[in-house]
Amino acid sequence: MPLLAPAPDPELSSAAAIVGVGESNYGADYAAARDRSRTIEPSSLESLYRTAFQRALADAGVQRSDVDGVIGSVSYGALGADTVAKSLDLEPRFLAEGIGMMLGVVPAAVAALTARRCDVVALVYGALSRGTGREFGGQTYTGNGRDSYYYYHPWRWSSQAAHWAMMFQHYAAAFGVTEASLGSVATTLRAHAARNTNAIMRSPMTVEDYLETRYIVRPLRLFDLCLVNDGAVCLIMCRSDRAAYGPHAAVHVSGWADVEVASDKMRRLVVGGLRARRSTWPASTAAPSTTSRAMTRRASTSCASSRGTASPRRGWASASSRTGRRPSAGSSR
Repeated sequence: MPLLAPAPDPELSSAAAIVGVGESNYGADYAAARDRSRTIEPSSLESLYRTAFQRALADAGVQRSDVDGVIGSVSYGALGADTVAKSLDLEPRFLAEGIGMMLGVVPAAVAALTARRCDVVALVYGALSRGTGREFGGQTYTGNGRDSYYYYHPWRWSSQAAHWAMMFQHYAAAFGVTEASLGSVATTLRAHAARNTNAIMRSPMTVEDYLETRYIVRPLRLFDLCLVNDGAVCLIMCRSDRAAYGPHAAVHVSGWADVEVASDKMRRLVVGGLRARRSTWPASTAAPSTTSRAMTRRASTSCASSRGTASPRRGWASASSRTGRRPSAGSSR
């Protein structure tokens, strides 16, 4: 059964924390796959999981034997939580599956930890899109189901890019933004990537550079879209009392919120998603010095979230660190 995020509850605010983060080698793996001078054996999902998990353990300062919970997801070919646990040589007492690309798993992990269904939980996701030759657009979306409805029928959109381009055209007409405004998103992500040694595309880029690139689906240009790549990421979470003894400042999960929009399709696709309501809880302690979003999707894929908002009992997690922590990983674009 899919794992649903619990309803917001002030009693759970800052009860658990993210103490470790690990990723696979996005940049190095992509460069190796593009190197025509040598033959590279594609990575397996299991190997990507292990790399991300081992790095997360080291970052958290915990042992493999400490981990007694695993949350995974089967979206986009990822392996289920039970298979992930076996590949990581774990025998957890708590197993759960996230929805889609790990939607709502951080609040669900908080609930599991505070209910003492586990003491240390690993949230693991990976995708092998490049290695498996996954294609996007065109005839790949002519079948049944949600993807066919959004990307191909009845408008004959052939890709996610066509879908998002229509959404931005509506937003631009309604709010008077320009393509240069859209370019500021891509340049901001590139600036973050330049600070991340594990990112793929790290060379400097200005808005002028962005505007000189070709259209993919007008008004979206080359650098508005994701590279198709392989990778895995792992978060280690535990209750806040244990988090205090870690090697880094813990990122305490302070709250989350649900949003729901009931209106016409275009408003759900664009206005509703971009202007979704947010709720916060009164702080019971001193205000945090920095805030960040935990387990957020990349900006290019966050456009997809505007096609509709989270269902009841699902929501984004917001996280705070009272002392601050190293900058979050930038986009790999």
